[in-house]
Amino acid sequence: IWSLGCCVLEMLTLELPYGAANYDQQLQLHYLYRLSQEQEDPSLPGSLSDGAREFVTRCLRVEPTQRSNTLKLLHTNFVDVGDKVHTRATRMRA
Repeated sequence: IWSLGCCVLEMLTLELPYGAANYDQQLQLHYLYRLSQEQEDPSLPGSLSDGAREFVTRCLRVEPTQRSNTLKLLHTNFVDVGDKVHTRATRMRA
């Protein structure tokens, strides 16, 4: 879910999330380690719509147990696919 949030944020802003463009390829592993040590949710650009901000925020929570699962993300204002997918996904899990 966290990676999905990073991808969506990159597509919306056309920039690497978390300022990763400031690191060359050799430092990216160190950079990923630093990200894993973060204690606060990331700040997001003010240019995001409310729906996009909600979606990305739900994906990028620092605490993994606080992140939304895929079914919850499908019902955010940013995606909202309705009840069809929820019913179908529920049947697939059974």
